[in-house]
Amino acid sequence: MPGDRSPLVLAVALLGSSIVGACEQPVVADRSNHTRADMLAAVEHGVRAMSWAADFDRTFAGAEHGISYYTGDAGPRTWYSKVGIGGRYHLTMQVPIDLDATGTRVTPTGAPTFTLVEVREITISPDEDGQRVISYVPDGQVEFGPDAWARLVAAHGDLSAVGVAVKAGPPVPGFEGPWTRM
Repeated sequence: MPGDRSPLVLAVALLGSSIVGACEQPVVADRSNHTRADMLAAVEHGVRAMSWAADFDRTFAGAEHGISYYTGDAGPRTWYSKVGIGGRYHLTMQVPIDLDATGTRVTPTGAPTFTLVEVREITISPDEDGQRVISYVPDGQVEFGPDAWARLVAAHGDLSAVGVAVKAGPPVPGFEGPWTRM
């Protein structure tokens, strides 16, 4: 069940080398030395403290959570939650955030935005890193806000609540697995 897993474990799965490197640099106005452990604590806190993230985690098993631009040096700090749905769809939530001076507590500074995309094809890059290359259905994107999100949560993740007629058929090959490298 989604509530049974630790957000900290999910956050560990999220960390790529670029994020890890960024987390070892000083952050926030006091320029103290926040670390990867601080970011993990912030992600864990965000899943518990932000209702949107908690709802995302409860509604969609396997949801991944993290913070883009944790240091705030390269861009605005943004919370994200993401999950693959039904072997064909990818849902992302983004929320502008601030961090406290410890870098471990998340405060939303705006409303979340949600983007649902339909995946057409996934191929594996021939490079040695084996990254997945995703192509999307051109008209398969739906963006929505908190009101539609509330309907989706009330419908237990049924995408028809946001006007999406789910396509039947087999999953897109290569769809399953973590979305951390996308």
